Amino acid sequence: MAQEIERLNQNLSIKVQELTVFEEKYRRMEYTESTSVQEWRVRVSALEQQVGSSQHDNDDLRRRLRDVEDIQRKVAEYENRIAIMSSEIERLNSTLRSNAEDFKSWEVKYHNLEQDYGRKISNYEQQIRTLTQENEELKRQGSNYNEELKRRNGELEARLIQMSQ
Repeated sequence: MAQEIERLNQNLSIKVQELTVFEEKYRRMEYTESTSVQEWRVRVSALEQQVGSSQHDNDDLRRRLRDVEDIQRKVAEYENRIAIMSSEIERLNSTLRSNAEDFKSWEVKYHNLEQDYGRKISNYEQQIRTLTQENEELKRQGSNYNEELKRRNGELEARLIQMSQ
């Protein structure tokens, strides 16, 4: 873009020089025929139009150059933001990997504890069943013993009654 502007500025400068030369020639030829003057006027007008067009092109190119510079500035800002975001993403991914490793470790610990407590619960349940059976047996034996005591007590009372008579 800058080269194009420079080229257009050079063209503009050349055209201005040509215009100056033509104006000078025009002044010299003013005393000549009106057709000759008319031709020069047409050429000068054409050159002035070319100068105007070149100036317009030059202005457009300068405007485009500013736009390109703005875009380049924005691209640099976006690249900077992308770099910052990439860094943050990498940090978050690292944290996520660490948390995943911690989770796996806790998961293994949980599984081990679950197995340990599962075994303990199974043992306790078995002990409860065994103690319940023993308790039932002891109740049954206690009941039998009570019945035996009642029966013996009844016999002793009957003997006592017989003896007291």
